Amino acid sequence: MEKIIDKVSNYHIFNYIVPGVLFLLLCKNYLYINLNEEKLIYFFFVAYFVGIIISRISSLITEKIIYFIFKIKKETYEDYIKSSKKDEKIEILMQDGNMYRNLCTMLLIAVIIKIIKLFKLHLLINREITIILTFLLLISIFVSSYIKQIKYIISRIKAKK
Repeated sequence: MEKIIDKVSNYHIFNYIVPGVLFLLLCKNYLYINLNEEKLIYFFFVAYFVGIIISRISSLITEKIIYFIFKIKKETYEDYIKSSKKDEKIEILMQDGNMYRNLCTMLLIAVIIKIIKLFKLHLLINREITIILTFLLLISIFVSSYIKQIKYIISRIKAKK
């Protein structure tokens, strides 16, 4: 267990575990979704996975919406790499920015779930169809995330040349 904890970086703690734990607690206390958090290790693995999902939605959707609404000009990844070598604080600020974006996404998802429950919209769709749609959504999120990650790797390789 200690080896696992040693391998978890600050990025993973603040961008996956914290949003995941907060979301699960919101689900239990405000959305009245029953959770099994008696088993602490199970709870943290679920929280980590939920945090990854929140992070991916945040990266793929929320980021684009925020950049569009607030007309933020994004720098190239290659410029980010070069600049962060010159100024180490940029990477820390980027991690903080990602955490804020993830927390924003977490709260947006919680609001959406609360609206669905409030208007009983979840009763309109068959449970089996909901499960299939959820899995298909998760597949598309993780495929898109994989593609985005590969593009970052390619950008890093090009920046090193």
